Amino acid sequence: MSKAAIIVAGGNGRRLGGPVPKQFQTVKGRPLLMWTIEAFHAYDATMPLFVVLPKEHFDIWKALCMGHRFFIDHDVVAGGEQRYHSVKAGLEKVVDNGLVAVHDGVRPLVSAALIERCFHAAHLKGAAIPVVPVVPSIREITDEGSKALDRSKLRAVQTPQCFHADLLRKAFEQPYDATFTDEAALVERLGVKVELVEGEEKNIKVTTAEDLRLTEVFRRGAGAFQNQTSPLHRVPATTDIRSLSLEEVQKLVADLGEKPYRAKQLWEWLWKKSAHSWEAMSDLPKAFRAQLAERTLLRPLVLAEQQKSTDGTIKCAFKTWDGHVVEGVLIPTPTRLTACISSQIGCSLTCTFCATGKLKRIRNLDAQEIVDQVVLINKLAQEHYQQDLSNIVYMGMGEPLLNYANTMRSAERITAPDGLGMGARRITVSTAGIAKMIRKLADDGARFNLALSLHAATDHKRDRIMPINEENSLLDLKDALRYYTRVTGKEVTFEYILLRGFNDSLADAQELVRYASDVHAKVNLIEYNPIDPTATPGTTGSFQRTANEDAVAFMYFLENKGIVARIRQSRGRDIDAACGQLANKNAPALKEGERVMKG
Repeated sequence: MSKAAIIVAGGNGRRLGGPVPKQFQTVKGRPLLMWTIEAFHAYDATMPLFVVLPKEHFDIWKALCMGHRFFIDHDVVAGGEQRYHSVKAGLEKVVDNGLVAVHDGVRPLVSAALIERCFHAAHLKGAAIPVVPVVPSIREITDEGSKALDRSKLRAVQTPQCFHADLLRKAFEQPYDATFTDEAALVERLGVKVELVEGEEKNIKVTTAEDLRLTEVFRRGAGAFQNQTSPLHRVPATTDIRSLSLEEVQKLVADLGEKPYRAKQLWEWLWKKSAHSWEAMSDLPKAFRAQLAERTLLRPLVLAEQQKSTDGTIKCAFKTWDGHVVEGVLIPTPTRLTACISSQIGCSLTCTFCATGKLKRIRNLDAQEIVDQVVLINKLAQEHYQQDLSNIVYMGMGEPLLNYANTMRSAERITAPDGLGMGARRITVSTAGIAKMIRKLADDGARFNLALSLHAATDHKRDRIMPINEENSLLDLKDALRYYTRVTGKEVTFEYILLRGFNDSLADAQELVRYASDVHAKVNLIEYNPIDPTATPGTTGSFQRTANEDAVAFMYFLENKGIVARIRQSRGRDIDAACGQLANKNAPALKEGERVMKG
């Protein structure tokens, strides 16, 4: 089901004590509204975003975007006199009948996990809103004076409020009146029950100067502010220290009263030495480590299970700090040791030949969680094969370009001299094909290799097996790939799973030759690995593998037409570790109930 978001930003700044509208107040040097937009973009980079602003703020916003080089795609919509009119204006721009989120532009700390929870609940129930318990005591004003209310039965409402788009449109057919509070109340007037979703304490709506300071703390990490005597001390220390930049770590160390060289030592422990506990940082003073443990968190992945194939492949089940499970694979061959790592828990996409595509996307992995997979798989390589990893492929669970920021930072930490120090040419990021994000890779100077999961060279066939193609056609991808190769000077590899009777004829090979020639790409032909032997024809997982002789003929046809091609042998098939088979079929995932399938 398609998704869109309406971000309402119509504040004037009076409650913040100045002339600057609250959505343009800055945190870490950037306007709040940019952080909010970025949060939704990080959740789903393909989701349409409609930002509703007062018309008189359009020029201000345009100048801010240019000055901050803020280029995330969004449509700006003129707001109305009241929130009701602003949301209605944004809703008129939503063309699909999928799901729509309405979010406050000054709630910049909303997490991808909360956005997903709200969308998922709305998908099931029609309407969903996030709420949190009311902490202070509450009294109701009455004609006689006041009376205490039972706060256990009260909840404070947050955003995003998510709905089926057609339901929200019907709700907004009702005329405006002064009792309007929010979109959920309007929907309830239709007799529709609104599902309550667990919100997040840090999902602050910035309306006062104190809110702005609290938001700054959450963005920078609570530890850097431990000497403040303001209400900031109430903020819980929930920052993973590895989410901080080097500059932020240096500031934290200084605020804790330590000498500057301690920041370099700490940084090396975190990234170069891959310390997964404070105790491991043996040359840091115990008192300093205790301060760090009090002010920040260190949340490494844990290797919860490993399965070894008859061909030597090792599949790993990693457990995250919040109890989720994600898989990675060590793939040995005579010439290399490769780590196949994941970028998401589950997957945002629904490719019909892939078992991971059946799993619901739980959340994006943080950069440090991606790096931890490399660290832990490398330890297995040393233990089982007495060698370090030679290659890394982002081809596990999830779509890396829908977790763009964490994919980029993880690659930077893997290749940095003060990180793991691996060569960028030994890393390959594979994408199902998101044209605008491929262009962004080029613009951002990505140094790793890029692979496109192609699997069909005509839109008619690719639409059938990869629904993402409906929004990223082969022509759009071709233009993006040409731009990428022109800007980076790097070749692209096409991944092409051979599916018997679907995309493995010589006519299919000719179509692939035409497409690959236009991009100057080389081709990896991949054996199909069954993901559901019981599937009925025409459903996900119902394909069969191309016969070996037909696969070889297909490869020779490509080579004779000047395309560099090879057949990539599948490994780890007997433990569900081969290409397309990762679906959390492991004991930790079953125990935690992690095999959550898409509805």
